[in-house]
Amino acid sequence: MRVSASRDDAAYESVPWVRWAKVFVDGKEIDNVETADEEQGIVVFYPKENGELIIDGDEIRREMLTGTVGLKINRDAPEWVKELAPKRVET
Repeated sequence: MRVSASRDDAAYESVPWVRWAKVFVDGKEIDNVETADEEQGIVVFYPKENGELIIDGDEIRREMLTGTVGLKINRDAPEWVKELAPKRVET
């Protein structure tokens, strides 16, 4: 499964369940994720330094990690969110 917060990505998800998703690479939770792809094993995210996003020139820095990617719905998510999430996403 691939999900993305980038409107330019074919996997863009505007549905609410994505806001409640946690993304993991090799078991480690990754914050500020733009795109996560379980099949390709990639995660694109915005790293932070001293709690702030990193600016390179006139753009926010993006980085990519590779490994075993997993998606999980936050257990505090409302039931309606869990029902909207694809069945492959662990809750």
